[in-house]
Amino acid sequence: MRIETAADQLLFTTLRIETDRSIGTGFIVSYSWPNQSSGDELTGMFLISNKHVVGDSTCGRFTLTRTCKDDSDLTLGNHDIVDIDAGFWRYWMHHPAVDVDVAALPLNPIFNSMDDMGSSVFFKCFSPADFPSADTLEELDSLEEVVFVGYPNNVYDRTNNLPVFRKGITATPANVDYEGKPVFLIDASVFPGSSGSPVFIYNVGSWNKRSGAVLGSERVVFLGVLAAVLYRNEDGIIEFVEAPTSHVPVVKTKEMIDLGVVYKARTILETLEHGLRQFGQFQ
Repeated sequence: MRIETAADQLLFTTLRIETDRSIGTGFIVSYSWPNQSSGDELTGMFLISNKHVVGDSTCGRFTLTRTCKDDSDLTLGNHDIVDIDAGFWRYWMHHPAVDVDVAALPLNPIFNSMDDMGSSVFFKCFSPADFPSADTLEELDSLEEVVFVGYPNNVYDRTNNLPVFRKGITATPANVDYEGKPVFLIDASVFPGSSGSPVFIYNVGSWNKRSGAVLGSERVVFLGVLAAVLYRNEDGIIEFVEAPTSHVPVVKTKEMIDLGVVYKARTILETLEHGLRQFGQFQ
């Protein structure tokens, strides 16, 4: 497989997270911060997902694609499975606000251990440079097409370890905090396994900005992490419910109304800063 377009690369940003309690999606973010003792810059890789995906799980696993010599031509089908058995949930850093459903797992220890064993992996990641600036957000229209990547209903290409793309539109403006919370809504079907999916705008050829149409090759705007869906319960009341993580059928007592809840990109930075501060790595 040739890795040439932004869409090609987005296929390798996510990992399928499987625990003893759930199945969900995570994606990799690179983040740098100053070393408090030396002042040098440190860089870490972090797996971003939802608190409710991790929960209080005792064990977890995810699968990584082995690296290739030339990033432009990748041979699929070679994988490494990472198993974490001792208190999986303990390794995650949580957003400081209880009601913000974002969590991060430091990956550097895992990658270093794999390097020591002579195994390296292929992945693509987001960084804060990919997160939308205030100016970028202001240029977004109230209605934008969005794409998210993940493992809905546990559907994915097991042979090649590839997730699937889903598509929708913004249901509320991405540059407005819905109900005063750091979220916006998307009009899309969100199924079990989609929790933790990265959500972004992806345009090819041309797109509209508030200042007018733009012609170009590709536009990718990372917006945030998918976490919840809106349900209508038996009494007709609409409520937020964490995006399901179980693919086992259950008795249907609520009806999904195809509106997903996305936590904005800034909550990821808040999670990383808070977690690193707890470990004495950030101030």
